[in-house]
Amino acid sequence: MISGNGTQQAQPTRNVDTVDGWGRFRSAELESQYRQQQAAYDAFQSKVFLIIVVLASLALALTDYRLFGFSALFWRLIAVRLGFAFISLITIVVLQRKLPPQKLQRTVLAWSLLLVIVNIAIASTRPPNYLIQAILNASTVLMCYFLLPLPLMLQFIPSILMSIGNVALIAWLNTPADQLTGTAVMVAFVVVNFLGGITARQIHYWKRQQFVVLLRQTELRASLEHALAEIKTLRGILPICSHCKRVRDDTGYWQQVEIYVRDRTYAEFSHAICPACLQTHYEDLLDT
Repeated sequence: MISGNGTQQAQPTRNVDTVDGWGRFRSAELESQYRQQQAAYDAFQSKVFLIIVVLASLALALTDYRLFGFSALFWRLIAVRLGFAFISLITIVVLQRKLPPQKLQRTVLAWSLLLVIVNIAIASTRPPNYLIQAILNASTVLMCYFLLPLPLMLQFIPSILMSIGNVALIAWLNTPADQLTGTAVMVAFVVVNFLGGITARQIHYWKRQQFVVLLRQTELRASLEHALAEIKTLRGILPICSHCKRVRDDTGYWQQVEIYVRDRTYAEFSHAICPACLQTHYEDLLDT
């Protein structure tokens, strides 16, 4: 488990490390531990995703110019892209902080919903037969599944909304002249969501299995360290008196063998008399 100072402590993982259909641990406690450990990596992945999307959005301003020139619509699109880039920059600054998992998820989800709005707004300005926009939008949906560090259920929200918005534009606003083309684009969004959802679920499952392996390794390491801490061994050459059989310790003090061994191991001594000594020292008792 994760302690208050951020270190990972071992805890039993039996019967609680199964993953449900949404790619989450069935154990709420284990899922919380996983999200806590992943928080730093999720923040980094979110920032990378934001930067990629913002750079792509600004680069596509050239497409706006080719389609509309320096018209009023072009400048409105530039304002939308710059505004989106500015809000994304603020989001990146927020993600620089060490946010708790729940706040991190809310921040990323809010930004992804803004991405949906901007995507649909820009798509609504494209000509009916401009299929490049549909390809870009479908690619963005896939990126939401693969790069948004959110639980699968939350990944569905921006992906489905973006798909519905684009399909609605094709069906009622920017309908292609060729009906077959429009149908193919709609089917493409369905396929993208289906494949993206399945793949994202497998990614969530794989990451959690790796987390379980790490927990079990931590448990095993802790058990071994505990066992080693309880083991006391005697090594090296022990100076022992050839007459009284006392042993000299590290401080130069001479101790009886049983005291020396008892203080350095978990062994205890019970005094008895061996047959040879019994014959030598107690021969009279044996004869009676």
